[in-house]
Amino acid sequence: MVIPVFVIKGGGVHRFGRFGEPDDIAKAVFFLSSKYSDYITGFTLDVNGGMYIR
Repeated sequence: MVIPVFVIKGGGVHRFGRFGEPDDIAKAVFFLSSKYSDYITGFTLDVNGGMYIR
């Protein structure tokens, strides 16, 4: 397996310790298309595994 240089220099992938999977995006899409998000408007949902927390 080839490890990208940015992973080596960054000291790891990120908070969750893994790369995101398509299923992670699908869960966000499922939530936004459900009745539980019916009062949510005008926001950005960052599905990034905590990358911005660093």
